[in-house]
Amino acid sequence: MKHILVLLIVFSVLYAQETPEAQNIVISIEPSAEFVKGTVQLQVSADAESVEFFCDGEKINDAQLQGEKWQCAWDSSQVEDGTHELTAVASKEQQKTTSEALKCDVDNTAPQIIASVEQTSAQEAQLNLEVTDNNQYTVTLAVNGAIQQEYTAPFTWKVQPGETYKLDIEVVDAAQNVSTKQIEFSPQQQDIELEVIQAFPTMSNAEVMCKIKTNAQNVICYLSENPEVRADIQESEGIYEISWTPEDDGLYTLVLFLEAENGKTKEQLFPVRIDTNPPVITVTENESITSSDTVTIRAKVTDVSQIAEVVLFKDEQQIAALENKENAWQWQGQLTAEGVHSFHVVSKDILGNTGKSTVQKFIYDRTAPQVQNIQITPQELQIGIVNISVTYEDSISGISQDVAPRIYLGDNQHTFEVIENKDNGCAAELLITEDFTPGEYSVYIENVQDLAGNTLEKTLLGTIKVSEKSQGVGNWPLLPQNKIPDIALDTQSNVLLIRGAAQQPIVSAEDGVIVAIHSRVNEPGYVIIENLRGKQAWGYYNVHPQKHPVEKRHWALGDAVKKGDTIAQMADGKPLQLKLLTKQDNHWVASADLMTALEPQASEYEKTAVPTATATTEKINFPQKLQTSDWLLIAYLAVFITIIFALVSPKKIKA
Repeated sequence: MKHILVLLIVFSVLYAQETPEAQNIVISIEPSAEFVKGTVQLQVSADAESVEFFCDGEKINDAQLQGEKWQCAWDSSQVEDGTHELTAVASKEQQKTTSEALKCDVDNTAPQIIASVEQTSAQEAQLNLEVTDNNQYTVTLAVNGAIQQEYTAPFTWKVQPGETYKLDIEVVDAAQNVSTKQIEFSPQQQDIELEVIQAFPTMSNAEVMCKIKTNAQNVICYLSENPEVRADIQESEGIYEISWTPEDDGLYTLVLFLEAENGKTKEQLFPVRIDTNPPVITVTENESITSSDTVTIRAKVTDVSQIAEVVLFKDEQQIAALENKENAWQWQGQLTAEGVHSFHVVSKDILGNTGKSTVQKFIYDRTAPQVQNIQITPQELQIGIVNISVTYEDSISGISQDVAPRIYLGDNQHTFEVIENKDNGCAAELLITEDFTPGEYSVYIENVQDLAGNTLEKTLLGTIKVSEKSQGVGNWPLLPQNKIPDIALDTQSNVLLIRGAAQQPIVSAEDGVIVAIHSRVNEPGYVIIENLRGKQAWGYYNVHPQKHPVEKRHWALGDAVKKGDTIAQMADGKPLQLKLLTKQDNHWVASADLMTALEPQASEYEKTAVPTATATTEKINFPQKLQTSDWLLIAYLAVFITIIFALVSPKKIKA
């Protein structure tokens, strides 16, 4: 065992003496530079039988021993620009030694040049240069062969229109890669450039603004209608902000005036409509009163600007947006509650100006008028005038004056004459003649209409009673203004009958006012003449009313009549009936006891003609009117008789 160990030790010592010593291999590059470009020589000093060079682990080539150094040519263009690692492996007696890695920066690409020339003004140009390279670079610029000592970007220089300029550009990077470029440039007479970034609005209700970019040297904005009015202009880095505040509404034209350095000018016009007024709204439907629950609203809306919206308000509450149909904004809807409803229209234009129409009121009424108070006087009579006063109410729309109410008796043959028609009632009268059959008559009213068209139907107002005619009351007075052929007194009806020829004229017996006229064409009628004292009236019956001599029209209620005026003609073939009426409590009443109420103009009037079948021939006496002295005498006699009676009475009591 010991012999074996000794042999191993001896063999190890002998082998160790034959192994080559470890070497320190260092790579160098020729030529030496910060950047590697093109083909270079790689060198190492090594005691070796052979040497190999590697780039990033990939074999480049075998080295050749040149003197004391192993050398290898390396074409760096075969790899990409950038940082790479170089190593060398030396071999001797089957032993290999690897050098430390050498890092190197490869740059085989020349800078890229993008260049252009821009004429910035009439006398100035600018070089726009863009260089692309992985490393730092320097730029050399020559203008027409003259190298510029300092180059800063952007590079500008003075030019003259019509000249030609050559620019030589050379760019050298840190690896000494070189790029060149030549540009020829001929400046032109410069045009004014204008870029409208924000134009003036075509419509506005306030200040208007514009923003532009231009190469002009002078910028002015003024009002075409008044060049002295200038807009405000603020400039910052070639951007101009222009603002103008109008004073009044209207259509204006703003003129943008630009002037270049070479004297060229340019104008651009901006029409602007200023509208601060709201839309004008006209509701074409007039205020109305209706019994229909359907309401249609039509409105015309005008504005210099475009209409944005039109809405409808009912009783101050917005209810709908109107639709534009047939050149009008319309809405149709239903009313649910009776009463007064107000509508108005509000419109807004695209500028925000808001207008409001006048308030239109619609009265929705479907309830007919109602009778409130009734007064009938007298309610019982033999002959004379019945007056009726009726008040009625319509609390929603009111009473119409266009339609006259109709008041009539239940027999439907006699209609009252409406002598006064007011918005809350009416007054009417009916002359009760001897032709009326005694009895009770119902009085009705109808045709009272409100403004919505609702009509009061047949309504009972009350009753009147026509009494039996009294007999033999006596003679009637007659003022013999005309010589009437024959006169007779109907003792049953107390009507004075005057027989005359057909179409005989009837004249006014005294001055007065016509208080009632009732006539129909080709039918008998009657006329009542009120005298100036206002206490009595003559009634002429069975006559045809004649025309007013001046106005050439038929006599009418309220006409003034003078004594002797022809007011009527006798009806064909019928006797004239003449009555005297008196006014009591503002109503006309027939009476036979008024003989002393008139001053007679004759003491006696004889009639000789043959009386009618129902008349008797009598002498008509006109008693004298009692004078004041007569009344005093009667009073004295009455007092005297009273005293005598008082003196005599006690004696009878004592006896």
